[in-house]
Amino acid sequence: MNFAILFFITLFTGILSNHYSQPTRTEIKNRFNNAGDCNPNGTMTLCGRGIKWDASLSDGDGSVGQCVHNKKMTPYLLLTDGVPPKMESLTEFQGELYFTATDRVHGKELWKYDGTSASMVANINNVPFNQDKTKGSYPQYLTGFNDALYFSADDGTNGIQLWKYDGTNAPTMVANSNGMSSPESLTVVQGSLYFTADDGTNGRQLWKYDGTNDPSMISDGSEYFNPRFLTEFQGDLFFAANSLVFTNALVWKYDGSSSPYILEEQWDSGLWYMHTFGVSLWDPQFLTVLNNILYFTADDGSIQLWKYDGTNEPTMVANSNGMSDPQYLTVYNNALYFKATD
Repeated sequence: MNFAILFFITLFTGILSNHYSQPTRTEIKNRFNNAGDCNPNGTMTLCGRGIKWDASLSDGDGSVGQCVHNKKMTPYLLLTDGVPPKMESLTEFQGELYFTATDRVHGKELWKYDGTSASMVANINNVPFNQDKTKGSYPQYLTGFNDALYFSADDGTNGIQLWKYDGTNAPTMVANSNGMSSPESLTVVQGSLYFTADDGTNGRQLWKYDGTNDPSMISDGSEYFNPRFLTEFQGDLFFAANSLVFTNALVWKYDGSSSPYILEEQWDSGLWYMHTFGVSLWDPQFLTVLNNILYFTADDGSIQLWKYDGTNEPTMVANSNGMSDPQYLTVYNNALYFKATD
């Protein structure tokens, strides 16, 4: 385990101890009606005790808890007992832990934890929370790039835009002369920041930012649309997107210079999708890298786990347990975790 991951886990262990307490068996029994209460309903996140995910409670009070699982115990629920609750988008930057949280005064904003205490970084959207409980800038997709922390946020005036924070000065909105809005899925590949955004004309497309010039759109939607699950793999950008030729989504590859292309063109320049493979892999999701292998889920009649080594055709991961519909692929402790049904 490298130092960055170890430091991240250590920090998160500390912040959990400050803001969360593990319930007793009696509390769990009293508050939960069935074992389904701890089923994942969102993206998994690494934490000091294992993997964390959101789970809605079944007692009708509308509250949301968080479940934790590690290798030595079954999942259990963490009950919030302090401020800020419902931490999300946990990201290490400059030796500190950054995350989003709601403190019931400012709404959802950017926070940080320095190993001792948590504090709000900035009140980007300053509409008081008690006037509109949906307010706050809702920072998302926290990503370190070029010695700054980038994220999407809504300041209440300019809509959802790309922001940056250098660790010292107040966060600032990235200059944008191209009408881009609602950046999502921030991903760093080979010295560039990639993300998806909508310019109001071409729909959600793939964009690129070099840290200096205004972000630019990589394509205008003439080949694909709605890119998602952006992932760096072997120095290139991989993502899922809908092709204008085929109804469902496919895996695409972008090397930073040539136009993005469907992965299967690597073997079949004629591209009548996946006929070279003898299967039809539709709707790839949750692209995730482990040990220099790209894993993803796809549907060839049933949704299964697939892998790609960067050279040979993708293959389905052996499955003798009747597992199907894997979701939320997450790497933890040199293993791949996910939600699935059997």
